[in-house]
Amino acid sequence: MSHPFGLSIIKPSTFLVLVATILFVCSLFIPGVMDIHFRNKNWLVATPLLFSIIAALLLLFAAFYHFCSAILYSGILTWLHIIITVLCIVPFLVPLPYTGIAGAPRRAYGGNSTWSAFRSFSRINVLIAIATLSLCGAQLIFLFHILSGILRRIRRRR
Repeated sequence: MSHPFGLSIIKPSTFLVLVATILFVCSLFIPGVMDIHFRNKNWLVATPLLFSIIAALLLLFAAFYHFCSAILYSGILTWLHIIITVLCIVPFLVPLPYTGIAGAPRRAYGGNSTWSAFRSFSRINVLIAIATLSLCGAQLIFLFHILSGILRRIRRRR
């Protein structure tokens, strides 16, 4: 597969391996833990672990794109999925060591959202929400891409 703009500089799988490597190296230098607030529970997750898990998921996509490139429908859909996925992961991961997943400062009481100290985090919450929705949309592109490629392959055999 080639780049959608005619540049066959780098394969999609190679690009994903590069991004996953960068994330893994970054995970080595980001200390601390994150608070994940979900309903009435509070979990502490090591920030490097989360970065490593996302790097592993990107490596899984890279392996899929490398070994299944013959079934895929379009190079443009491949690059669209990869670019949207990588661009949506960045705004999700960058503020996490500072704000936590709930968008409030780490280890701070979040009971009253009218506190002036918490108002600055509403913009980060909006950015993370948009990035998450876009990431979900990119995964729908991925599913469409796979199913279209499989259906095209079945039609060619008939």
